[in-house]
Amino acid sequence: MENKSKLFKGNTLFISLLAGSLILLVIFIFVATLSGAWPEEGVSAQILSALAGAVVTAIITMFLLLGQTSNEEKKERNAKIFEEKLRIYNEFLQNLCQVVQDMDISKEEEIMLEFQVAQLAMHTSTESINTISKQVSNIIAGIKQKENKNGEMLEQLFNIADIFYKELYGKENDIVEESRSNTLDNFRNILRPVELIVDNDKIKRETLIEEMKKKPRPLNFIDRARLLEAMIPKNGAKQWIWNSTCLVHEYYTDIDPTTKSYITSKNQIAIDLFPDSDNKNYCVNIFLRNNNLEKIQKIAKEIWPDKELKPYPSNKQGRLIYANFDIGISDEEIAQTMIELLNDIKSYRDKTYPLK
Repeated sequence: MENKSKLFKGNTLFISLLAGSLILLVIFIFVATLSGAWPEEGVSAQILSALAGAVVTAIITMFLLLGQTSNEEKKERNAKIFEEKLRIYNEFLQNLCQVVQDMDISKEEEIMLEFQVAQLAMHTSTESINTISKQVSNIIAGIKQKENKNGEMLEQLFNIADIFYKELYGKENDIVEESRSNTLDNFRNILRPVELIVDNDKIKRETLIEEMKKKPRPLNFIDRARLLEAMIPKNGAKQWIWNSTCLVHEYYTDIDPTTKSYITSKNQIAIDLFPDSDNKNYCVNIFLRNNNLEKIQKIAKEIWPDKELKPYPSNKQGRLIYANFDIGISDEEIAQTMIELLNDIKSYRDKTYPLK
C-alpha cells in the first residue's frame, strides 16, 4: 500500500510538470499573438524545439527519480528484513537455551518451540526449516534420553547456526572443518571431568595410531608428523604441527606472579622435530624463542652435562642439534628419543622455574 502511494505521488508530480509546461506554452503563444511579437517561422521552430527538449528532459528525470525511489525502497525493505531475521533467529536460540538448560522439556515448552519454528518459517526457506526442525528434534530427543550431558547438542546448534548464516548472508559458512571439530572438542571438554579429558586425549591418540598403521608405507611427511604427534605425549608441553611437517613442543618458563602459572614469552624452550632440507634425515632442534645461542647452550649444559650439542648449520640462528635420524628409522625410535628429551627438559623447567 505504501509503495502504491509513493508511485501515485510520483505520477502526480510527472503529470503536474507536464501540465505546467503546456500551460506556460499556451500563455506564451497567447501573449505573443496579442502583442504582435510572435517571431518569425524559423525562430518559432527553435522555441518549440527547446520547449520539447525541456519536456523530454523532465520526463527522463522523472523516470530516473522513480527508479531511484524504487531502489531505495528495496534497500530499505531488505535492511528491515535482515534486522527482523536477525531478531527472530536470536530470539529462537535464546528461547531454545531457556528450554534445554534444565535438561528437561515440558509439553508447554515443546508447543512454544513449535510456534517458534513457525515464526522462523516466515523468513526461512522450506529446506532450511526442515533441517532446523530435525536438529531441534535431535536436541529434544537427546535430552529426553539423557544423552546430552557432555555438550553433545553443540553439534546440532552449529548446524542451526550454519542455516541462519546462509539465510542472513546468502552464502555457506566458510568455517574450516578442522576448526569446527576442534571447537566442538574444546566445548565438550569444558563439561567433562579432568579424568575424562585425559582419557579422551588418550583415546584420540590411540585411534590415530591405529589409522596410520593401516596406511601403506612409507608414510608421507604430513601423515608421519601426525603419527609422531600421537605417539609422543605432551608431558606438560604445548604441542602442535607447524607447516604440515614440523612437530613442535614448547615449555614455558616465565611465571605470572598474580596467577602463579606459566605464561608465553620469548624465554620459553622450543623443540622442533622435522625432515631436513634434503628429506633424507629427521632433525631435532632445541632453542629459545629469543634465539639466544649462549643461553640455550648454558641450559643444554645444565641438562646434559656430558653431551655436546652443536649449532644447527643454517640461517636459523640460536638452535642446537639434539639428534639426527635417518629418514628410514622406525617411528618408535624417534618417539622414544623425543619422550626422553621432553622428560629431561620438563624436569629442568620444574626445578629451575618452579610454580610456587
